[in-house]
Amino acid sequence: MSEKILPLSPKESLERYLSLSLDPVWCFECKPPIPKSLPKEKLRECLLGQTRLWQANESMLRQYGFSSLQDILGKPLQNLPIGSDPHFLEALIESKYQLQEFESDFQAVGETSKTRLLNVQGEGDDRYLYRIWGFERDITAFKHSRDKLNQMLESARILNDISRAFVSQSPQKLDDIIQYALGEVGKFLEVDAITISEISHDKMYLSVTYEWLKDGMHPVKHFYQNVPLSGNQPITLANLVNHGHVIISDTNTYDEDESAKNSLEKAGIRSAILFGLKKNGELFGIFGPGNKARSRDWNLAEKNFLSLVVDIIAQGIVKARDEIRLKQKETILKNYYEDIKFDLQIAKLTQDAWITKQFPPYENIQFSSFFLPVGDIGGDLILYHVPEPNTIDILFGDISGHGISSALISGIITMSFRRLSEKFLSPKEILVGMQSDLKEAIQRNHLSCCLFRLNTATKEATFCFAGHPPVLKWNREIPESIETILTANYPLFLVPDWTGEEICISFQTGDRLLLFSDGIYEIEKEDIGFLGLDAFLLSLRTKISKEPRGDKLIANLIQEALDARTVKVYDDIAVLLLEFL
Repeated sequence: MSEKILPLSPKESLERYLSLSLDPVWCFECKPPIPKSLPKEKLRECLLGQTRLWQANESMLRQYGFSSLQDILGKPLQNLPIGSDPHFLEALIESKYQLQEFESDFQAVGETSKTRLLNVQGEGDDRYLYRIWGFERDITAFKHSRDKLNQMLESARILNDISRAFVSQSPQKLDDIIQYALGEVGKFLEVDAITISEISHDKMYLSVTYEWLKDGMHPVKHFYQNVPLSGNQPITLANLVNHGHVIISDTNTYDEDESAKNSLEKAGIRSAILFGLKKNGELFGIFGPGNKARSRDWNLAEKNFLSLVVDIIAQGIVKARDEIRLKQKETILKNYYEDIKFDLQIAKLTQDAWITKQFPPYENIQFSSFFLPVGDIGGDLILYHVPEPNTIDILFGDISGHGISSALISGIITMSFRRLSEKFLSPKEILVGMQSDLKEAIQRNHLSCCLFRLNTATKEATFCFAGHPPVLKWNREIPESIETILTANYPLFLVPDWTGEEICISFQTGDRLLLFSDGIYEIEKEDIGFLGLDAFLLSLRTKISKEPRGDKLIANLIQEALDARTVKVYDDIAVLLLEFL
């Protein structure tokens, strides 16, 4: 007879979990318990001073640079880097101690600032808070990639908007267009001032014709009118003609061109980068962004971005004054996108931001998701938001197209979905609200999606579809009883006035719900050609009847989609499975 294995005690289970978790886990105990009715500022003081570290694992020690758990056990939150971010405490209080997916900065011992993703659960009753449990992971590298992608997307947007403004507006609008362009570039690069100086037709004088100033900066335009060129900034002008730009990182140490240095100091500028404005290769002006109080080493990405901005503005001025069209702007932008292809490959890693892989933990529901990108940055979305306890809104969708525009639209849709979900609107009202909010901004793309709200306590869900493939429901004990959930409707942003229908479905223990994007059946097989939805559903029914395990089912679906018979996959593949326990 085999030896009976005794179950672990709660304490042993906790110790086992802490030791096995790869992510940092910690728990602070409130001594004495903290009344939840206190004012926010008093709650913040109590959280900092009355909580003591009670539990933590090795991953937490490594993340924060501590060598021994005994060195920090019993210390208050205010004496540990976990509580160093005031925004974290504010968000924790606002969330009523149920904080989810919160980004927070921290600084480990002896290291630079990092970023973590926090999930914090308060333990207490209606009146008092006894403990706070924290689960976190270091997302510094992810945030760096995401910020880099956002910067690339923002620079591409600015270039596109500036170029479009010059091309579409009349020459009489030139002053307004240039001021708009300088403002966009100035705010993006975080400079204090940008000036455009132009050389007179007789090549004798230089005058500031446009300037953009950050709040608090004094105008200099009136000081720099008809400045003689003879003997003024000779080295700087020669470098602009020959090299296209001149970098002055710090006027305090710059001695190459005394007159250029004096001009910047007179304008209150310490660091600047100057670009030549050219017409047919001939210098006709100077474009110069600068910073007032700090030195600055202008990096390659900033120089490349400014080089494109200067080309657009120079051509825009020439077009407005000579009545010519800017025929090269589209080519410049295309070349720019080609130059950043490598960065876009890195940016693809950040697409996981729109594909949820970890959902909130529920005792009676298990979530499994899978995503496989194909080609450039795609537009698939798996999002969730928890507007109220025991309620989760899930948006499963696919944005038409790929590339930078889809990535930008994904971010816009994410913000709109979460804002409307937070208002606790119905699924239909959320989609109608998204259509109303974004239809003017999203004109060349559309969103096929299924949005449903699930009550995790009653296992009741309300669905609303917008041009999305059907959703399948079955029970693992009766796999042949497969139900199709679907309402035919147009995708969002495809028609001016979108209306939808809602379907209410109740789930039981053993039920499963499968959502999939069209990429899983828009594939080409060498033996049967294009697979299509009907053939996929027929194959799926067979797999459901043979495979009781949810994770195995998803693995089988992906394996068949990508097996040796597959000639081409046309779109990203996304799958989400819910299992009701």
